[in-house]
Amino acid sequence: MASGGNNSEGQTSATQPALWQHGGVTVPAVRPLDIGWILRALWRGRWVTAICGLTCLMLGLSYILLAPRLYTASTSILIGPRPVDVFADAVQPGNDPMDMPFIDSQVEVLKSSRVLGRVAAAERLAGDPEFSPEGDEAAAVRKLKSKTEVRRAGLTYVVLAAVTTQDPQKSARIANAIAKSFLDDNVNARSTLAQLAANWLQSRVDTLRGLAISADARVQAYRADNNIVSSGKGLITDQKITELTTKLIEARARLADSTARASRIKLVLERVDESSFDHAVLSDQPASDVISGLRADYLSNKLRIDELLKSSGPQHQSIVKLKAENQALEESMRAELQRVADSYDGDLEVAEARYASLQKSLDQAVRDANISATAQVQLRDLEREAESYRAIYQMSLLRLQEATQRETFPINEYRIIADAEPPVSKSWPLTLPILGLALAAGVALGALLSLLRAQWNVRIATSADVEDYFGQQCLGVVALLPAHKVANPAEGMMQQMQNPEAVAQLRKARLALQPPGSGRTSSVICVASTNRGEGRSTVAWALARGFAASARRTVLIDADFRKPDLTRFTGREADAGLFEILMGTATAAGAVLEDERSHVHFLPAGQATGGSNSSIVLEGRQAGELLAALRQDYDVIVIDTGPLSDSSDALALAPHLDSCLYVVRRLHTWSRQVKQALQGADGLEGRIAGYVIANCGLGQKVWN
Repeated sequence: MASGGNNSEGQTSATQPALWQHGGVTVPAVRPLDIGWILRALWRGRWVTAICGLTCLMLGLSYILLAPRLYTASTSILIGPRPVDVFADAVQPGNDPMDMPFIDSQVEVLKSSRVLGRVAAAERLAGDPEFSPEGDEAAAVRKLKSKTEVRRAGLTYVVLAAVTTQDPQKSARIANAIAKSFLDDNVNARSTLAQLAANWLQSRVDTLRGLAISADARVQAYRADNNIVSSGKGLITDQKITELTTKLIEARARLADSTARASRIKLVLERVDESSFDHAVLSDQPASDVISGLRADYLSNKLRIDELLKSSGPQHQSIVKLKAENQALEESMRAELQRVADSYDGDLEVAEARYASLQKSLDQAVRDANISATAQVQLRDLEREAESYRAIYQMSLLRLQEATQRETFPINEYRIIADAEPPVSKSWPLTLPILGLALAAGVALGALLSLLRAQWNVRIATSADVEDYFGQQCLGVVALLPAHKVANPAEGMMQQMQNPEAVAQLRKARLALQPPGSGRTSSVICVASTNRGEGRSTVAWALARGFAASARRTVLIDADFRKPDLTRFTGREADAGLFEILMGTATAAGAVLEDERSHVHFLPAGQATGGSNSSIVLEGRQAGELLAALRQDYDVIVIDTGPLSDSSDALALAPHLDSCLYVVRRLHTWSRQVKQALQGADGLEGRIAGYVIANCGLGQKVWN
């Protein structure tokens, strides 16, 4: 049977964290999340939760009744986007986005001492009892800052300024004053900035004007010193080189053409002199209208001569006449060719002279341009300097005009979009939220106290409590009859065992403690409890009777020497018992009694005097020998020991036990008491197979 208890213990230690461990039994230190346990703990502490909730609710109601009434009024200010800028180059709506840091900066400006200080002075808050009864203006500003809340409305450009006071009219008046002070501060800041900028720009413009004039003077002086003249199209030297180059190209073309014509006409004349005139005239005719006409006549005569030769012969008069005409034509063409050649030679001389003149002029112009280019380097530097001063001067002059206009036209890019109105209801204290919060806090505090109470110390009420706090199963809940309902204790025990519900509840315990089958060693079972009055002896008697009823040879031993209730409840007087057997003055065969109705064999406690040395007696060798002898005659040995709170009898018998059944009383036994009783009881704790809850009326006295 001990092995069965060990299996249960092994499962518990595998699933729960350990607070301490003795003999293989694990008790949870940190309770795992268990909704069922939480609900049971809250139900057991429902009165604590109710009291805490009502107490906090009354405190919240008291605060609502006693706290001063506060009223909050707020105004809305639009911080952008930027308005139309009439001084810009192109008048258009100012849609430049404002970044979040800028809006946050304006929020801080609204809460600044400068803005609030003007409000405190305008509203005379220094003498207001709510702000500064002593009349300290700095204290009034600090108080106003604590009563003012400024925040941005979401991601918009709207800033809300809220003021909370005890007077709704005052809250609205101060909120509007803060908005007006903020707008005035913005206008003043812009006007001051424009004035400072105008003053600085005026001095800067005067300086730049002198620098620009001086730079222009240096440019003109350098041009005069270096003979640098320019027109709208550039320098005169550059334009002259361009024109000469163009003319030189044209002269070169004309020279080439004149040379070609003179050469060609000379070639024609040479051919005329060296060969026949007919060939020269026909093959290379110069461009001349006279020559063309003469040549046409010559060719016409030539054709007629050829025709006449075919028909009349060479001596024909017409042929002679035509040949004479052709000879005259040849002389005329030769004279015309010479005249053309002389004309071409004249043109060639003119072209050569013009080309030479233009080339000379171009060379001179290039030399002049090279000299001017060297001077141009310094001139361009002077011109850049002059242009820079002129540009800066013009820009500064424009900015000066704009700053002057802004100073006289202080446009404000902020505006109030909603004035503060006196609130019709208080903003503090809020009745429903405070009462709800107080009630929730009280319920939460009560629930927390209930859970802490259940975690550290609780009266065992259900089988789930046994599993939660001890990490082992509950083997039954036995209903006990209160002692005052029966006159005879022994008869009360019999009535208890005749209760069908009690028998059914102990059946699970008997199955868990079932001894081995025939041919194997019997089981020694100890019934233990923490305190007296928890029903331990009654459960021991009922357990033994149940084993006997199931045809098990059962002996019940009363080992409670301090208060042997079983011995008294049976109504059997015995001269010898367990004590005498262990002391060696009696034998088990002469001391064991039999109950005729239940067939349970019973070994009374004997005549021990006060039980002062009971633990020493039970630790002796005789106890082991007695149990070994009883194992030979019985299947089940049930031992009723004294409670762990005032004796160590159960610990003394622990080495001889197979299992232990631990009895707790419903709503009477505290979980912390059981844990403290089991600390250091390694030998006994390791043999606990389960727990039984004894159920009796609250406050009623029961047997041990």
